[in-house]
This record gives sequence, structure tokens and C-alpha cells, in this order.
Amino acid sequence: VYEATHDKNPVLEYSVLRAEELVTAAPKGREDDELPVIIPAQGSHLRLVFDRLAGAAIPRDRVYAESDDPRVIPALVRRGECAAILPLANALAGGISVRRFSPSRCFYTVAATRQGQDLAVLAKVIARLRMLLEAPVSENETKSPQDL
Repeated sequence: VYEATHDKNPVLEYSVLRAEELVTAAPKGREDDELPVIIPAQGSHLRLVFDRLAGAAIPRDRVYAESDDPRVIPALVRRGECAAILPLANALAGGISVRRFSPSRCFYTVAATRQGQDLAVLAKVIARLRMLLEAPVSENETKSPQDL
């Protein structure tokens, strides 16, 4: 995961595998409630992006939990336990209301290689990764933790 405006290493070349918009997610009908928020896990790159985006705006006593599990976070939001900031693809399940940031906030999943390295060697791997990342969300990813 890579935020385009930050963290570029000058000795690396980047191939974008997937661009994804970050959104706020809340249970339908509770968009304006003061809900606790589930945030990305400490130490993850998505957490760095989150901290730049909204970290200081969310008091620690409003943090419900930290998780990077793409199945658990939307399930907890759907159940009405919390709100979240997460990738749009993870917020498209039923029962979730999505709000976009203005201006929009995106992060990128990339393949990074040393500058000057022959990318032809990695072209098939990069193409396969792009295909996997563009695949539709599986049914299991939209079920609640109790259903798994």
C-alpha cells in the first residue's frame, strides 16, 4: 500500500497495481451518530495513510478497535458497533453508508523495483497481481465474522 504523495524512494520505480479511494463508512441510518471508530492496525502502511488523513481528528477514546481484516471491519460497521475509514471496495457491502472525502483520498498498491531493473522479467508477475487485485470481492469477504 502506497500513498502517491508520500514515501517515494528515489532509487525505486513504481508500477501501480491498484488505486483505491478511502471513505468513511457507517451503519445505514446512523451516519450522523457519534460512533466509535475502528482504525487500521498500528504498524501497517494503511495506518500511516490513516494517521495522515484523520488520525489527529479522532480522539483515542473514540477508537473501537484496530484491525486490518477486510472481512471484520465492514461486518462490525454493518452490525452497528462502529464507524470506519476504509477502502471503498471494502465498504460496498449492504447495510453500510459511505461518505467520500473532499478532496478524495486514495492509496495505491504498487510493485516497487530498483531503478534500471529490467521490468520485462517481472511483467507477468505484475500483470497477475493486477488481475488478482481487480477481482471482485468474494462472498466470504462480505459475510459477518459469525457466518465464517
